[in-house]
Amino acid sequence: MKKIRTNSKGSGFHRLNEQVVHEDSRAIRGMINKVRHLVKWRKQVDKTGYTFSCTGSRKGKKRVGRGDGSRKGSFSGRGCKGQKGRAGFRMKPGFEGGQLPIIKRLPSQRGFTNIFKTGYDVVNVGQLNAFESGTVVDIISLLELGLVKTGENPVKILGMVN
Repeated sequence: MKKIRTNSKGSGFHRLNEQVVHEDSRAIRGMINKVRHLVKWRKQVDKTGYTFSCTGSRKGKKRVGRGDGSRKGSFSGRGCKGQKGRAGFRMKPGFEGGQLPIIKRLPSQRGFTNIFKTGYDVVNVGQLNAFESGTVVDIISLLELGLVKTGENPVKILGMVN
């Protein structure tokens, strides 16, 4: 314990959650190896060196079922009895607590509504007889005659004559 304390002090740590920057050297790497279970470190990208996080910033594994004095004894944080309190319990993916799962509800609703659907303004070939021969037919002229409601949608000319 004394060696760990001297290594962490030698690294420049004095407080919890403190960050220290050191240049890369064999001595610093040796210090890292001795206290690597207590310290988070990462190699800096912009400089040649290491950044350390202080002792205490690495949280230990939760040990459950080690007596009531540990605050995780008796029921070990699983509540009282029931299916979720048992060892080896794994909830099936898609289980919704007895409610009919969405995967079983969806097949009854066939298809979907396409929100990117493009609407077309339809003009029949027979309606184009309103134009004189030789005139240019475009959206503006279709709007003037009232064959198209708005000029926003693309126009489809169908080959049905009425």
